Amino acid sequence: MTVITLLRPTDAKAQQQYPIMDKVANKVILKYEQSSCQQLQQKEDQKAPPSAAEIKVIEFLHNDPQMRVAFINKVAPPLQTSCSIAG
Repeated sequence: MTVITLLRPTDAKAQQQYPIMDKVANKVILKYEQSSCQQLQQKEDQKAPPSAAEIKVIEFLHNDPQMRVAFINKVAPPLQTSCSIAG
């Protein structure tokens, strides 16, 4: 067991501790799972400035290291799988 493993909150704990972050993470995961690489690139090329809600979420993640770790731990595995498959 590594130190990083010890520091990671479990998924259930993160859901209880950060319910809004969990909803945002699920939305991000769904976006990547339901879009092709080409669709994601098109969205990125046409990206508008972040909304007020997006800015607020980003600020929360910047200001709360534990929430940031929980968010990354939740979205990283599905996104890595998605990117690996698209390759």
